[in-house]
Amino acid sequence: MFNIFKRITLLNRTSKQFIMIITDSFIVIFCLFSAFSIRLGYLWVPKESMEYPIELGIIFGAPLVVIPVFYSFGLYQSVIRYIGFKGLWSIAKAITI
Repeated sequence: MFNIFKRITLLNRTSKQFIMIITDSFIVIFCLFSAFSIRLGYLWVPKESMEYPIELGIIFGAPLVVIPVFYSFGLYQSVIRYIGFKGLWSIAKAITI
């Protein structure tokens, strides 16, 4: 496990930012699947014959909206090792939007 972290720390800045963007995309998709499941009261899984295919468009299109918002708040400008209050405030604003 520590070997993976050591390999990540040796990557260049662009690779680390790409990893952050991919991770954020998966987290956003997971959160939306969870939100649908919580709202409906059961584990929601998309089916082939869906009545509302817009749901899948929302779920898989969300990273196209979220990633530019996070980028505009400067969350991908620098890879964060130690974060202060200013960084936390920026993250809170980006998540709220």
